[in-house]
Amino acid sequence: MKTANNPLVVGRRDALKILGLGSAALLAGVPGSIPRAGAREAGGMKRPPNWGLVTFYEVDAAWPKKPAEIVWSGGMPGVHVDRHDHVWILVRSLPLVQEYDADGQLLTAWGKKGEAVASVAGGPVDLTFSMPNPQIHRIRVDYEGNVWIATWRLGVVYKCSPEGKVLLVLGKYNERGVDEAHFGDPNDMVITRGGEVFVADGEVNFRIVHFDPKGRFIKAWGKQGKGPGQFDCPHAIVMDSKGLLYVADRGNTRVQVFDQDGQFLDQWPDIIVPFDLWADGEDNIWACGYGPLRAKSSAHLPRTDDNMIVKFDPRGKVLLAWTFTVGNKPGQLGENHGMALDSKGNIYVSEVGPYTRAQKFVRQS
Repeated sequence: MKTANNPLVVGRRDALKILGLGSAALLAGVPGSIPRAGAREAGGMKRPPNWGLVTFYEVDAAWPKKPAEIVWSGGMPGVHVDRHDHVWILVRSLPLVQEYDADGQLLTAWGKKGEAVASVAGGPVDLTFSMPNPQIHRIRVDYEGNVWIATWRLGVVYKCSPEGKVLLVLGKYNERGVDEAHFGDPNDMVITRGGEVFVADGEVNFRIVHFDPKGRFIKAWGKQGKGPGQFDCPHAIVMDSKGLLYVADRGNTRVQVFDQDGQFLDQWPDIIVPFDLWADGEDNIWACGYGPLRAKSSAHLPRTDDNMIVKFDPRGKVLLAWTFTVGNKPGQLGENHGMALDSKGNIYVSEVGPYTRAQKFVRQS
């Protein structure tokens, strides 16, 4: 609001208009009072038009350039960016796995209909799934370029070559359990530089399971509950450059932090209902999900309609908070489920629910 004593002070809404930002702008560090564009500091230096703005993004409505013969349906639960800034998406329709470059050109597509892979005892085989719903949940690419897929209700985690050959199967296909050989609903996995694997065993067992590079069980920790180190659906897991593990404890509306021995270190509660996490090159932790409304639904999920992205520093301080209008237009979201960042800071978001798509948000400053 302008005042008689300070004609240069404007309200937040006016500031957004001045800066040319819409409802899908990502703001942080914007003070309650923002000088108008063109205002001059002491000494006559002109402030830039985006003074006071830390970061904002614009949606790239032309990304990706998906071939017409590929139809997205059933939900897109996962997205990952590899070290080449190639974007890997996981779709609950054929082909299941698709790789795009930063400009949106399709590079690779695999994962067909066929007998579901339960073992690779006889050697690597093509990744195939029984349809119509393959029950896939998350995709990650490790440091060697291998593609990992968590299948969720099918009870297994696949390690695949970049060409789609299954190299390793963790868990027992279509069997649930809480022992060393079984998962409940595996939701996500993170792989260390040395090849060790940590699986977020989410909506049945409420635990993290640790394997060596050959897929041999090391240990598990966690159980259902609200205390430190307990979970109500560990839905995603990522690792920073120091090897610390960050778990999206979705049902408890928090992010929890652990070392690789499972020792609880910290928690960041009541900011976001986290669906997915991403650790950037500065060890900031990004989360996508819902706002922290305490309205329970059936799947260990406090349910709201306000899609969010939040950026935390390594200590859990909120650096950026971004809310989205619900809808199917570019820049809007129906139900976000996966997110990833490339080396330039651009953000990719995938959706399940009413819309099956991935969107690219290009960093502007």
